[in-house]
Amino acid sequence: MRTHVALLRAINVGGYNLISMSELKNRLLEAGFEDVKTILQSGNVVFRASAKMSVQHGLTASMEGSGVRPEFYVRTRNEWHAIIESNPFQEHSVRDPGHLLVFVGTEPMGEWHRPDYDGPEQFGFVDGHLFVYYPEGIGSSKLGRNSSFRRATRALTGRNWNTVLRIMRALDEVEPKR
Repeated sequence: MRTHVALLRAINVGGYNLISMSELKNRLLEAGFEDVKTILQSGNVVFRASAKMSVQHGLTASMEGSGVRPEFYVRTRNEWHAIIESNPFQEHSVRDPGHLLVFVGTEPMGEWHRPDYDGPEQFGFVDGHLFVYYPEGIGSSKLGRNSSFRRATRALTGRNWNTVLRIMRALDEVEPKR
């Protein structure tokens, strides 16, 4: 059995793609996943799967008939810990974790070039994951309107650092560090 985190993209946002976390949990249990734990309403789920199981296929199949077709961004417990350890903004993650986001995709991103943008945001690209620090907050940022940034992140999902750490704690509850 391996422990994973799956981040669901674009669910429970603005009244669209609605699914309760209890329904999500039940669907994953019915699909054969074990120790399923959901974190927040934004679609974060920790679970264990047998080595023989196709995690991506099982996750996709679990949503059949739900009316929701999310994209799943899956990382193993060890991969999630590596994201945390590679964070290029350690100071911000302690001092201002709500304004630090990490973006992940179905696969780690390939080469990435910073958009032609002169805003206050700081970027870090490490091991295929994009870290963005929004010193003035994401809501007031103009970065989301930058076309090259939107193109680079359209197939990604982001989580703020508080959520990243909550997911890590849930992963460690399901499978404590050895």
